[in-house]
Amino acid sequence: MDLVPVRTADGSFTLDSHSIGEHYHSLHGALTESRHVYIAQGLLASGKPSMSVLEVGLGTGLNALLTWMACRDGGLAVDYLALEPYPLPEPLRNHLDHAAVAGRPELAAGLAKMLSVPPGVTLDLTDSISAACGFLYSNWIIRLHSTWSTSMHSRPACSRRCGVRKSSAACIGPCGPGDCW
Repeated sequence: MDLVPVRTADGSFTLDSHSIGEHYHSLHGALTESRHVYIAQGLLASGKPSMSVLEVGLGTGLNALLTWMACRDGGLAVDYLALEPYPLPEPLRNHLDHAAVAGRPELAAGLAKMLSVPPGVTLDLTDSISAACGFLYSNWIIRLHSTWSTSMHSRPACSRRCGVRKSSAACIGPCGPGDCW
């Protein structure tokens, strides 16, 4: 992984991937962006006291942390399922220090547990201060086969990864008929 922590305009960190030329969050403020998009316009805008959340791409865990904070502060109950095929290494997660930057350093240990929970395990972070607050977190790591395809067709992809679907028993891609299987 070529991820480098970058401090954003609001003092929080995002990660920069040089290989794909992208940041995980806005350079104008990772915390500000997540609070606005994910919490204010998503979680809180729903007006529901309880819900299930599916996050595709846990990333730095900032959205999960802010959701947990909203549960604690607003008495919400959330079942949170995060899918992340490439979890961040612990030293990189620690460098981001999202809990402290968000003004909630007391949540750092819970966030660390959340980001290191084994696949398929549910972590109960229900707040003992308020029975109304509930936060159940699960992390399922998805590994995709090299032949996985987003196509809805039932035919398998070429085993040589030429990107073309098989037609009956023969590959119809640049590998040539019969070369793939």
